[in-house]
Amino acid sequence: MLEIEKKYLVKFLPGLDEKKKVEVSQGYINMSPEVRIRMMDDECFLTSKGDGSLIREESETPISLDGFKILYGMIKGNLIEKTRIYVPISECYIAELDIYHGALEGLMTVEVEFPDKESVANFIPPIWFGDDITEDKRFKNKNLAMFSSNLDELLQVEQKKKTLE
Repeated sequence: MLEIEKKYLVKFLPGLDEKKKVEVSQGYINMSPEVRIRMMDDECFLTSKGDGSLIREESETPISLDGFKILYGMIKGNLIEKTRIYVPISECYIAELDIYHGALEGLMTVEVEFPDKESVANFIPPIWFGDDITEDKRFKNKNLAMFSSNLDELLQVEQKKKTLE
């Protein structure tokens, strides 16, 4: 299946009352090609993703909790833990707001999936969306799983880029 998705930092949180949310734990078994395991509340998945940023191939298969536990021993880097909140932003789109925990505490990103490239070109992000980081490889989850530095440094690089523009 082809995935077309944009990713942004978050400037501020919108109203989140009564929004659907799930707890997510995911780890990476392989980086290239990208293969990950993910638990969303009590559902588990094995996912492979192709190269790319905006557009890439994605295949997701449900797996058992036992399968997740077996594969968990094979992850590289850190387990990513986050709360995902589904925020409707129009009649057509639902933003997936990720609030990270643990070593990535303080990082918030939001993703929006699109049916085609034309929809991407016509999309106007809500005011609570921050910088577009779709093409910034540092913010790919597989790279965040390998992150072992100070999160403030990662976020300050974005601020420095803004002041230079």
